[in-house]
Amino acid sequence: MEPFPCILEILDFLQTKNIQTIIITNGPSTSQRNKINNLRLNKYFSPEQIIVSEEENIAKPDIGIFRLAESRFKLDRTKTWFIGDSYVNDIVGAANAGWNTIWFNRNYKIKNEKTNLLKTKTVFSSLELKDYLFDMFKNQ
Repeated sequence: MEPFPCILEILDFLQTKNIQTIIITNGPSTSQRNKINNLRLNKYFSPEQIIVSEEENIAKPDIGIFRLAESRFKLDRTKTWFIGDSYVNDIVGAANAGWNTIWFNRNYKIKNEKTNLLKTKTVFSSLELKDYLFDMFKNQ
């Protein structure tokens, strides 16, 4: 199990810019936390910086999980960005919560007419994601 190319570089960059990062993930607690450890993401995220749906009894796309993150991490939803690969769970959920979104459409899925209404930045590779984030935060 390996992170996508550029992901660790992105996380290093965000840390140097003091950009707060958290994980919100759906699924069983043990498997999600094991996956984070196996991907070596525990270097970037303490257990407290990870919200797992099973532990909170609420899952994306329910905006309640995003409100929980806002409260726990003192986030301003208008300045918060959510990056996700599931259009419905991640992008629709975060957008409905008032967050800015980046859809990591790595499988080149096509949005249907109902989901096409949301404003989101779409990237198709981790390199494209890196370029976008580095440009967005270069002056911070």
